[in-house]
Order: sequence, then structure tokens, then C-alpha cells
Amino acid sequence: MRDFVDSRVIDGWQQIRTHITLHQNGELILWPYAYTTRNVAGTMTTDDHRAFVRMAHAMAATNGYTPIQSSNWYITDGDEIDWMYGRHRIFSFTVELFPALAAGVNHYPADEKIAKQTKRNRAALLYLIDLAGCPYRASGTRQENCGPLYDDLEIDRAWTRDPDGDDTATDGAWQRGNPAATSSNGPKQLGSAASGLNAFATGLSAGASATANDLDGLTSVESGDVALPADPADYGPLTFRWYLAHSAGSSSADAFRVEVVDAGTGTPTTVFEQLGTVADVDAHWRSAAVSLSSFAGQTIRLRFVAVDGGPGNLLEAAFDDVRIQQPG
Repeated sequence: MRDFVDSRVIDGWQQIRTHITLHQNGELILWPYAYTTRNVAGTMTTDDHRAFVRMAHAMAATNGYTPIQSSNWYITDGDEIDWMYGRHRIFSFTVELFPALAAGVNHYPADEKIAKQTKRNRAALLYLIDLAGCPYRASGTRQENCGPLYDDLEIDRAWTRDPDGDDTATDGAWQRGNPAATSSNGPKQLGSAASGLNAFATGLSAGASATANDLDGLTSVESGDVALPADPADYGPLTFRWYLAHSAGSSSADAFRVEVVDAGTGTPTTVFEQLGTVADVDAHWRSAAVSLSSFAGQTIRLRFVAVDGGPGNLLEAAFDDVRIQQPG
């Protein structure tokens, strides 16, 4: 099963969206995680938790089962649904079938009951299959999360660092992971992602001082191919969370920018840019929205660039939650 699921990753993207493993018994619908009783743990986001809960309750409404987080039944390590979601972002559920939990009830009901119990679960299975195209429909976040691109950066989806081979960063190049906080006259690198656990930041480690792993030079990272619909009315804007923080030694030589790269020609077009200023600027997550209507019908890649272009300046940048949304 692991090898099959791993094989369904194409160009960095898992093709399987929803999954059920059928077990015996208890009349339960279980969602991740099983390893911890925290509701939103590790790399799980609040959007994903909301979708899990609503899907489980919707399925339970069709078969009369009890929907709970898996660990609320009992804690287990290496659980299949934990791995499916934690490694691949598949919305995975364990369904504990008939009979209900009771003293003296074994795992082997009489065979004449099989047809009735199979029919009892048909609607729940069809519901989850139907949601596979956009699981976030369950949580009312279809517009935000089911467009041509949604990457919360919690798993590796084949972003390429230094795609043109001309980055100049000697320290603080883009890294995806859980960033450590740094401070110098205020926060310069935040110790948490915008959502979940992971983000891209310019040097994840804090180091011995605030300047130990900050950016020096230029660093770039690029997404895989994204095919945009031919009609710009069929997709929404590019949105992302970001910050650019720096010391008072900054200038317009410093920058955070986003480029749209033509996947065929490699030609970049800058669609968003924030320049440094002669001021001490602290880090805080900000939101951006950029129209991509002029790129309709093209296959593009998104490139995030951070530049520390001046000497002796402390600079940190980060981004998270990259989306090209569905239309409203």
C-alpha cells in the first residue's frame, strides 16, 4: 500500500485525494491523528482539521456511526491514516464497521448480515468519492483551496531552489521547514509558519546571533508547472502569506518579489515586489493577492525571490500558503 501510494506522486503532487480503510468493528468513523490527542497537531492546518471533522460527520449522518478523532478511541503509532495524511496530504479515514462495541461482541458477525451492512455504508463511501475532486468543499473553503494551485508547504511538492543556477546567496538561502525565531530590535524571523508547521524562510536556524543565518545575496525557489485555464474568469488571484524584515541598514537594493515564469520559454515576469527601506522593519505575516488574468491559458511556474543587496544588513524573508484560487 505504501509503495502504491508513493507511486501516485506525479511532478511532486499526490494524485490520490481521499481514502478509507475499512476495519472491524465499532461503528466508528475516525480521522487523524491517532498518535496524539491534540486536535490540530504537527503539520495539520485548521482548514484541514475543519474538513476532516465535517466529512466524518457527514458520513456518519448516512450510516449512524460515531465520528471521532482516532486518538480519542485509543492512541497508536504508525497508523495508516496518519501516514496517508501526514506524508501525502490525503484525507484519510478509518471506518470501524458493524457491530458496535459491546462486551462479548466478536469481530465476526454472521455472514447473512454482510449485505445489509454493506448497503448501510454505500452512501458514506460515495460521498467521499464525490469529494475527491475537492475535499475542501466539505469545509466551505472550495474557492480558496481548490483552484489551479494550493500548497500549504507542509509536505515537499517539488519546489526547486536556484532554478536558473545564478543565485548568489552565501548564507540564508530559501529552506522549507519549521523556522526558528530570531530577534534584533524586534522579531526578524518568526518562529512559526503562517499555518501548520512549515514555511519557506531564508535560513531556518536561529544560529548564535540574529545575523548568523540571515540572507546574504540573492536566493530563489520555483514551483512546478501550473496550468491556468484558458478563460481568466475560470480562476481567481494568486494569494500568499509573506514578510520581509530587515534592520535600519536596509535600502531599495533589498527586495522580496514574486515572478511568474513561462514554463515553455523560462521568461520571468515580476508580479509582486516589496523593496527594503532605510528603517528597522519587524517580521509579521502579511497577505497578498495578485491577478494572473494576463497569463490565461499558459503553463506557468511561480518563483519567489529574496535579495539582500547591501553590505552589513540583517534581512529575513518568508512565505507560506501559496494559492491560485477558484473564482468567487
